Amino acid sequence: MKCDKCGFISYDHNTACPACEKDLTMVRSRLGIHYVAPEISLDEFFTGASGLYQTAPAAARDDQAELDLDSVGDDFEFTLDD
Repeated sequence: MKCDKCGFISYDHNTACPACEKDLTMVRSRLGIHYVAPEISLDEFFTGASGLYQTAPAAARDDQAELDLDSVGDDFEFTLDD
């Protein structure tokens, strides 16, 4: 989203320009942006630091650790692209 006053390009979740602090409510409205900030940051999500999202204990995941492609049959083709 581009600030009308200084031209700074910022994230859609900003309600004010980080560069000049102009209110971006009208810009967001004009562009139809109805952004809702996430509950936690990506760092918190991937590290589990927030405690909101936790992975299953290793013992519970052991039975799901491998993908069995033998049951797919001969029609299945798997390739790796560079």
